[in-house]
Amino acid sequence: MFRKNRSNIFIILCLLLILFGFGMRLGMMFVSQANYDIQSYQIVGKLASEGKNVYEMTSRYNYGPIWFLILGVVYKVSLLFQDQLTAFRLCITIIISIVDVCIAFSLWKIYSKWIAILFILNPISIILTGTHGQFDNLAILVALWAAYLYQNAGYKWNDRNRIIGLILLGISVVIKHIFILLPFWWLLKSKNWKSRLVLVAIPFGIFLVSFVPWIRAYHSIFTNVFLYRSEEDAVLYHMMLPYQLQVYITKYVFFYIMIALCGIYARRLKILDSLLFYTLAFVVFSYAVANQYFAIPLVFVSAYLSIFGTAYSIVFMLNNLPPIFGFISPFSFSSLYVLLFTVITYYVIRHSKYFIRKNMLLSVLFTIVITFILIWYPPKAEELTINPIRDAIHANNYDKAVMLLSKSPKLPAQIENRYYQEIIPYVQELKYYKLYKQASALLNSNKLNSEQIKSMISTIPHTVGFYDDVKRLMNEMGNIHTD
Repeated sequence: MFRKNRSNIFIILCLLLILFGFGMRLGMMFVSQANYDIQSYQIVGKLASEGKNVYEMTSRYNYGPIWFLILGVVYKVSLLFQDQLTAFRLCITIIISIVDVCIAFSLWKIYSKWIAILFILNPISIILTGTHGQFDNLAILVALWAAYLYQNAGYKWNDRNRIIGLILLGISVVIKHIFILLPFWWLLKSKNWKSRLVLVAIPFGIFLVSFVPWIRAYHSIFTNVFLYRSEEDAVLYHMMLPYQLQVYITKYVFFYIMIALCGIYARRLKILDSLLFYTLAFVVFSYAVANQYFAIPLVFVSAYLSIFGTAYSIVFMLNNLPPIFGFISPFSFSSLYVLLFTVITYYVIRHSKYFIRKNMLLSVLFTIVITFILIWYPPKAEELTINPIRDAIHANNYDKAVMLLSKSPKLPAQIENRYYQEIIPYVQELKYYKLYKQASALLNSNKLNSEQIKSMISTIPHTVGFYDDVKRLMNEMGNIHTD
């Protein structure tokens, strides 16, 4: 009886922790500001609510139709409130927070309660769900269900669980094409040609058919969905490959080679484990770099807890606390990729049949040595990425962006032009910010020169993220009378 009561108390405690994680996500929304993606969602939601062809009307949507249909409903709900932007953000945050809770319960059922708690309380998930509004977790949730059903299917190619699992995988790809290459991993495990045929036909068929109602905008769909590329800094590619090899091996070739090698390794894993491993490999070797991608491997990090995964979560939290906390992290953006690469290296070593398997201390030491050799021999990735500056600007933390820009190191000649071409818009915005700060300092000084201040702030375009501060400065000038 005592044991049963203790078990019930533990379950109640777990449920309360999950509820706490849900509340933390909502709380993070209120201490952050709307970013570029939320603004894009509003545009897309408005178009969808009006019944317009989203692909035809805007280039700011790069996924299958499921998410924009959801955004259309959310936009209509937001119209019921006076502060439409806040209502829109809150609805988005509630939806994806509920998705996180569903992932936690799925991990509870498939693995254990502890893994569910580790996921729901992970600071990466809390920060990105609460502040960024990205919906990668929805695709992950559906793919998790797909893998669970596929793993528990019978041997027949037309087994019910197998077919439903593949349908769900196709829906996941329609939501966001994170798992577009996963069927090829499972293809390596298939035993007969019929299983291989349905494995390719169902997910890709669903993905392609989902665009049929909007086929009139086929050119925009092809350009903005199929050919879409995010921020292509390819951190690990620049870390691991010497510049001489980069001439022959592009970042795309490197990505597909590494995904193929990981897929060959994943043949020995169960279907569910291969899906979790895929989320890690997909981000580690990706040629596209964006802050929200760091939430994708969290199911893996939670299920296979290690000191490296814990360090990864802590460093991300320190790097991405909202500006309201006034904290500037000592860690670089590339340190997250260092830690993620360490996570995947440690996992492969620990689960190797032929190498260090049971001696945890030797596994940890060997992982650290390998990581340092691969990471520190080539030039550091902070020389190759504009993400810290871009993310600081998107978070309206311009003081941090100015500091990061001033510390930006000189780059090798062969990539210098590409780097500065990408960073020009951010450098320009920071120049305007410095101009605003100078004008503000002049206004607060005893030597007031209103004409000089007006000429300075008149050059600042209204598109900058801090233009509300500029308007406040103008209003202050209007309240000051000069001789």
